[in-house]
Amino acid sequence: MVMVAIPGQRWEIEFFNDGSIEVERFISSSNGIERETILNELFAAYIDNTEILTVIN
Repeated sequence: MVMVAIPGQRWEIEFFNDGSIEVERFISSSNGIERETILNELFAAYIDNTEILTVIN
């Protein structure tokens, strides 16, 4: 799989043994840049409470 990130978009391109290619494109629906507090939402949704998160400043 090849992952491509460009401003406002992320692409996932998968190449299969039979020669076929599958492309998924994700386009930002945001109206602007978020503040760092939005990370709390990300962590709450996707980090297991038993995991240790280390933040490096």
